[in-house]
Amino acid sequence: MSGASSRPLYVPTADGPSQRLRASRAVLYDEPLRATEGWSVEQADALMTSELRSRVRRDKDAVVLVWGEPGSGKSTFVMDRARKVDETFTHDTLADRCAMLAEEVPTLFETTPRYGAAWIDEAASSGLLSTEPAFSVRQRSLVELINIIRAKNVVLFVVIPSPDDLAKSFRVRRADYRVECQPLVEGQPALAYWGRKVPRRHFFMADSKWLGFSDEEHGVPLTWPDYRTSADPEARACWDAYWPLKETHMNRRVREMAVSLTKLRKDGEDDE
Repeated sequence: MSGASSRPLYVPTADGPSQRLRASRAVLYDEPLRATEGWSVEQADALMTSELRSRVRRDKDAVVLVWGEPGSGKSTFVMDRARKVDETFTHDTLADRCAMLAEEVPTLFETTPRYGAAWIDEAASSGLLSTEPAFSVRQRSLVELINIIRAKNVVLFVVIPSPDDLAKSFRVRRADYRVECQPLVEGQPALAYWGRKVPRRHFFMADSKWLGFSDEEHGVPLTWPDYRTSADPEARACWDAYWPLKETHMNRRVREMAVSLTKLRKDGEDDE
């Protein structure tokens, strides 16, 4: 760990897992932060929000990779975080800030204000995965579009199934943060851990690309409400605006797959 303290980045305190002592310096915007502080879940949440807001206002962008199992709360995490960093992200603007298809990504550049938040859903981000033909036109176009959107100093959330599936043209190094959503446990709030990428620092992930603020062993997790059942009217309205988009996409994909499977069957019959 070049240039880093030999002490562990996070040391548990006597208060248990809800409090952690930040025993080693971290880096925000390439500047050293030497304060030693105890962090609660609320403080960890507030730090990520303030850091994202400050980052884009320092003439930087922020790309946040979000992944996790189906049903782990990826979509509600993005909604919750986007609302916290961008006051213009509401149920009225959600449809224009969420790309469900690759061809909808250009709209994000037009509809997302400077310092705002936008969202490439798991479906649209499929063009960034290794299942896409290597360096295809769609893949290159998506990467270029993401770079153009970043130039507006926005917080861009990219939801993916797994970081291991990313294509060579869009590796984890192209993102500034990663958020790993944990499997939901009945009766428990949604849970995620996040890390930031910092030049010349080697923490958190095996590829040495991330400085981790929180992790399963030593960190303080992020939590967020279930927007589907939230008592907050705006949160519920955001979910009500999002779900029809998701349903429309799923129905479209089922029809496309039915056509494709039917064609494959007929081609097989013709070969016989």
